[in-house]
Amino acid sequence: MKKAIFKKELSGRFLCEVDIDDRIELCYVPSSSHLSPYINLKDKKVLLKKNKGKNLRTKYTLYAVEYNDTYILLNLNDLNDIFLKFLNNSLNNSVEAKKEYKINKYKSDYYIPKYKKVIEIKGVISEDETAIYNFNTHARAYAQLKSIKGLLKEGYKVDYVFVILTPQISKINISDKRLKENKLFIECIRLGMDIKFYKTIYLNNQFKLFEQNILKNF
Repeated sequence: MKKAIFKKELSGRFLCEVDIDDRIELCYVPSSSHLSPYINLKDKKVLLKKNKGKNLRTKYTLYAVEYNDTYILLNLNDLNDIFLKFLNNSLNNSVEAKKEYKINKYKSDYYIPKYKKVIEIKGVISEDETAIYNFNTHARAYAQLKSIKGLLKEGYKVDYVFVILTPQISKINISDKRLKENKLFIECIRLGMDIKFYKTIYLNNQFKLFEQNILKNF
């Protein structure tokens, strides 16, 4: 890991500027949406992960931000790996979890064939105690929920997992329930989709997952 100071997100997605040893450098941001609407990173201390490969546009990837004597995970690609490790530890050796498994045209985050269970994960970042999740701002969410609705009707089990990345969040709401994306989410819950919450905690120089009790308004 390399320490740096975050300067700003660029107007296009996936790029920011960081100050590394008094030198401004481009850095990759592994998030499909801008982070600035959810958390203020300007002039904050951040951890960067060195990229592997040649002829890359950036040398580093944004990994985490220092926050009240701990770190908040910002690399949502790593979140999937952290969750897979947690999932495998929680299953017995005879049960296999498959990552990015395709069912028809839908690619699940994880699939457990023995239980016919699909797991979809969403990271949640907010500086408020109540986080508002907006499905309509996530381009893939509506298509995913349409596929999940179909799978529920076919008898699949579905866990929709929110991973809380900022420590102060104690409640999560969805935005306007009249929006088609949010209505579809609630419809999937009525069809049997389970909602689960976990929180990331930085311990011994690594992020770990713990199950969390979060108030919800769905």
